[in-house]
Amino acid sequence: MEFKNKLIQRLKEDPDVFNEIRSEIITSNFNREEKEEIGFISESEVSTFLEESSEEEIIEAIATNLEYFIEYSKENEERWV
Repeated sequence: MEFKNKLIQRLKEDPDVFNEIRSEIITSNFNREEKEEIGFISESEVSTFLEESSEEEIIEAIATNLEYFIEYSKENEERWV
């Protein structure tokens, strides 16, 4: 549990990073009983969304966002070569 708490604390330091991870969890889990708004949260430290998410959901969202970033970087690199 300590790992999850440290990870959440780090993700909440930047609202952009927090919202990327949050939106990935929301969109990858359409069967949530409580529908969460995807809109941007500027005060990420007050949200409890990540605390309510499982470690697996958070890890998968981070991995997916890294994959997006790597693919985006590769596409940009090919454009400028």
